[in-house]
Amino acid sequence: MKRQAARLARRAGLSLLLFSPIAQQFVSAQTAARAFIHCPGMILTPILGAMAFQQERKGEKVQGIAAAYDAVAITTAMAYGASIFAVSRPIHLKFQEKRWRVNC
Repeated sequence: MKRQAARLARRAGLSLLLFSPIAQQFVSAQTAARAFIHCPGMILTPILGAMAFQQERKGEKVQGIAAAYDAVAITTAMAYGASIFAVSRPIHLKFQEKRWRVNC
């Protein structure tokens, strides 16, 4: 039940980000592009990880699409990190500028 609620919350948040006309005014094209990379990665990473785990548990070499697990996970994490940096950097600069004006 908790997993279903978490999935629903993620889908709702992503759909608000990508398809809401109000959010589109505030979301840059780069942020939307990173979201389009991050979303499929969030879906594929656990699936590929489970496939790779099953193959390793059987004693087989990880092959097929499950072998792409590492690349998908790294790409997803990098897109997520880039999004966090892109959102937090302007906020940090704004507060730094405000602090500079107060001190001078």
